[in-house]
Amino acid sequence: MIKIPYIFRGSVAGLIENDVITIPENSILEIELMKFLISKAKELYTCKRPPGPAGALLVPLHARDYILASATAPPGSRTCFEIGCEIENGHCVRTNHAEMIAIAIAAQQGIPTYGATMYSILKPCYQCAKLIAEAGIFRIYFAGKAYDEQRTKDVLSFGSVEITKLEVGLDYGN
Repeated sequence: MIKIPYIFRGSVAGLIENDVITIPENSILEIELMKFLISKAKELYTCKRPPGPAGALLVPLHARDYILASATAPPGSRTCFEIGCEIENGHCVRTNHAEMIAIAIAAQQGIPTYGATMYSILKPCYQCAKLIAEAGIFRIYFAGKAYDEQRTKDVLSFGSVEITKLEVGLDYGN
């Protein structure tokens, strides 16, 4: 078994917590990390909107800890489960997207994002794609393509961000 330390923002007022990802030996790392991310996002997700739980795992180039995030309401805010979704143009805007939270945690912890790899359950939206390119993240793996706009593809392409779909049997976001 391979054990990989990671940090995440817990549910209480933005508290930063630590845990360990356990990966079976001789497995395909990218697939196992995506499966882990999907299982954790289902536990942490605080929005009821389709397509389903969203999450991101940031793997810094030279840092010891990985960073895990799920789409959640800002620290101290009430969640969609508590007071309902806040829908604008068909999207819930009460929650922050997981990719944005992962990059914010990296900034809070002083962890560089340049050259990092990001695992995102759903292909990033346009706003997240812009932030990912700006943060210098080189590679994204995703499992579902809920957001598949041309402008998002262009931002990632122009930012030299390599993007790859992983087949992990995700039953939503496709």
